[in-house]
Amino acid sequence: MQRATNASSMKEQNRRLILSLINSGEHSRADISRATGLTKAAVTMIVDELIQNGYVSEYECNHTGIGRKPLYLKLNSDSAYAIGINITRHHYEVGIINLCGEVLCEERQRIANPKTTINSILKILNEQIKKHGIDNGKILGTGITTPGPVDYRSNTILSPPNFKDWHNLTLDFISNIHLENIANANALCEKYFGSCADTDNYIMLIINEGIGSGIVINNKIYRGNSGKGNEIGHISIDINGKKCECGNIGCLEKYASIPSILENTSYSSWQDVIESNDITLIEKEADYLSCATATVVNLFDISTILLGGDVGYKGELIGKLLSEKLSNKVITGCELNIIPIEKKSGVLSAGCIIIDDFFTRESDIT
Repeated sequence: MQRATNASSMKEQNRRLILSLINSGEHSRADISRATGLTKAAVTMIVDELIQNGYVSEYECNHTGIGRKPLYLKLNSDSAYAIGINITRHHYEVGIINLCGEVLCEERQRIANPKTTINSILKILNEQIKKHGIDNGKILGTGITTPGPVDYRSNTILSPPNFKDWHNLTLDFISNIHLENIANANALCEKYFGSCADTDNYIMLIINEGIGSGIVINNKIYRGNSGKGNEIGHISIDINGKKCECGNIGCLEKYASIPSILENTSYSSWQDVIESNDITLIEKEADYLSCATATVVNLFDISTILLGGDVGYKGELIGKLLSEKLSNKVITGCELNIIPIEKKSGVLSAGCIIIDDFFTRESDIT
């Protein structure tokens, strides 16, 4: 668990730590003080503000011992909501999640041109909000995920491969939009509602028809100078290899993406490979992934690697093979923890962009 500081300059971190702890399970104010290193007065100040704003409440636990029953803190699930919109090359998903990450509703449709798709999204959202009686004032914002690269600052989809109709499109069809590439959103989702609640540094690999990555350093998405980084799919693993659509030579995506690895085989999906237990092809995929992943691990000294997308399906075998191959390529000396991740709701991942913004937002506490 990351330790907090009582310095006023770190109030955002303190607020995030407290919200994350409350989100992770049963904690009293005293528990939070011990876990974070914050003084009881600092914890009380932040918790009281959260209670006053309706985001947090206290409740008595089932205490059988002698003395006063301790009060635990919990998030009020109906105090705030986030809209999640996941747009892929083939379909889009629209839905709403609450503050505790519960998906209240979601609808999936085949993708059309941008104008038709956006009009359909707005129609679906209006119906969902009305059906569930959600107060618009409780909606924190709208998280949208698309293939990358994207410009998260201007909410603009840049030039993802095989996504030409959406290139250079700025999304402004609803208020308070936060755009992310799918890999970054999935990485955030694992922080709040997945396997990395207590992990400060990790990388999320999404291997589907393309290869994306979300790198988390000190509990924040690593973006680089322009915010368009994390493109592990375009690390070259063969300087004399295939030319990629991005203009580079030998990109990982040209070898390890699902369409590439299945090329000239009889399989129609990665699930078919796994169900057929094709060790040769699974090991080939692990070989390709290890080349690029070793580069990232050696650069950032990251020990936790999440395998998501199609490759997350029954991913224990490829995770084991990848770990073995990386052991000969990683020079940091860290013990690697490779975790296959089954697919989560696209609405949940997109909504987590807003949850993360809420949890990390600068508070008014001094």
